[in-house]
Amino acid sequence: MRSTSLTIKAVIVTVIPLLACSTYYTLERLENASQAIFFVTSLALPIMLLGSIGTARTIASGNKTLLHSWLSGLAVVLPAALLAFIWL
Repeated sequence: MRSTSLTIKAVIVTVIPLLACSTYYTLERLENASQAIFFVTSLALPIMLLGSIGTARTIASGNKTLLHSWLSGLAVVLPAALLAFIWL
């Protein structure tokens, strides 16, 4: 039990700076974009992280409903495609 809570704390400590820095540099790259693009892009990484948590939870629980699998998969793929389009 102790190693699990330590792992969760380590993930939180690394994810928060990742969110802040990657969002800052991504929005800096989109200097002349509209406000809607800024909003969608600023939410891309947090949605992708939540989708990956949902995907991992679906796989680990064994309850693989089709709707939950598709939604969590889309929550990973769509923001990743948007960020790849911006950065590449």
